[in-house]
Amino acid sequence: MLKAFLRSFVFTYITLYVIQYFLEPFSFEDPVRDFILVALALSILNRYLRSLLQMLSLPNDGFVYLLIFFVMNFITFNIIAVIIPQFSIQSAVTPNLIIFGFVLPSKNLTALWAGAVGTLLLTVIFNFFEWLASKK
Repeated sequence: MLKAFLRSFVFTYITLYVIQYFLEPFSFEDPVRDFILVALALSILNRYLRSLLQMLSLPNDGFVYLLIFFVMNFITFNIIAVIIPQFSIQSAVTPNLIIFGFVLPSKNLTALWAGAVGTLLLTVIFNFFEWLASKK
């Protein structure tokens, strides 16, 4: 139980760090303490969401699960922004991306879109880590 929670916390922490490094959609007054609090809250949600969805007979795999996971993470980010006054979702700028020779220009994102993109990245990267760590 503790091992699974620690794994979820580490995956969430790494994912938040990657999102913050590339996009910076979140601002922290005290970067270390607030970053750990947000990662702790999200890891609790991420750890127990699959069990909750199984109890409610909702899908816990596939695209619909990712959509539910995205919505729950987005709601959680906004609740955390209200509860922890040192944490906020801010506007961000996407970096230029070059993919197979195609250039995607940088784009200014409002706070809402920055939160949505950050949540989408959190959902995809976290579930990728969970998939890597699964014993199937």
